[in-house]
Amino acid sequence: MALSIAGVEGNAVLVLPSKPTQSLQVKQKEKSALPSNKTLPQKLQNIEKKTWASITRQGNQVTPAIPSLSAIPSNTPKHLRADKEKGKHPKLFTGDDRLFLRLTKEHEWRPLAPTTGFALTAKDKETRQLLLDKSSMISAQNAVIEPASDLVTDHIPNVPVAIQSLNNNVFVTKDMVEAEITRVPQASPTTVRPHGKTKAEVPYQSWLAHFPRSHAPRVGFRIFDESGLALVPKPRQNILQCKRCLGFHSTRGCSRAPACANCASTMHLTFECKGLIRCRNC
Repeated sequence: MALSIAGVEGNAVLVLPSKPTQSLQVKQKEKSALPSNKTLPQKLQNIEKKTWASITRQGNQVTPAIPSLSAIPSNTPKHLRADKEKGKHPKLFTGDDRLFLRLTKEHEWRPLAPTTGFALTAKDKETRQLLLDKSSMISAQNAVIEPASDLVTDHIPNVPVAIQSLNNNVFVTKDMVEAEITRVPQASPTTVRPHGKTKAEVPYQSWLAHFPRSHAPRVGFRIFDESGLALVPKPRQNILQCKRCLGFHSTRGCSRAPACANCASTMHLTFECKGLIRCRNC
């Protein structure tokens, strides 16, 4: 290429320097002299993998999926595996380990609180057994230490108050109920007692029978061929009262106007009330 340069007479040709030639072997030696990724320390390799340059260099490569520990199937039961992951041991029901101090009705310790007796909880099994072994020492005080009883209670409704015989009516007693329960389900109850208060004119009453859990009969039996089915009584549900409107329903989902806790008025809140405290239902 001919270029005209100021201060140079005539046409001059600019000659460029030739491209330096380098053999392929020299390039390979230089590449091998550089430290490879495998020879780098572990910390430098981790840093290099986390840089943006290494991520862009990899492009759209898909890394092989490494299964986690939770994805690996195991023969361990699910509830035990969950407890092991949480670092907890599975809870086992050990029963009621309390010891009860029983007092007679005319005992001198009755005026003390609590009047029903005391429930003792030992720190370990050895101490609990020692208390049971030494319970005879307080027998002179008309007191007894005994373990908690594991009983099953059956409620027998509509038991006749009297049974008609050939001559007259025979009133049903505690011994008759106990003997009838032993005859029908063939299980001896620990104690039998009437349930609730019965009026004099009512021909039926309810009874409660307590059985040891290991010898408890199946529910559904009848006594004297007239009573109702013997069932395990269910605990009575608590009456719910809304904390918002003071109505007898659950607080959740209540859309009524909030009522004052003192006078049950819906015109003001509790901290603004200046009236006397009165019942909402009176």
